[in-house]
Amino acid sequence: MKNCRPFVCLLWLSISSSLFFACSNNPPETSHDPDKEEWQSLFNGVNLDGWEPKITGFELNEN
Repeated sequence: MKNCRPFVCLLWLSISSSLFFACSNNPPETSHDPDKEEWQSLFNGVNLDGWEPKITGFELNEN
């Protein structure tokens, strides 16, 4: 059992140091570009106003 102890210590040290370095990195800062278009919400969360159904086998807007 004494032979296993250094292996366990080395394993614990490598896992803890990996977690430390993985969590210590700061995420890259993002800058807001005023010329970039913003997201447009497609669904208002309430109803389907403004949506047109597309039925398989028919052309678009030909229902």
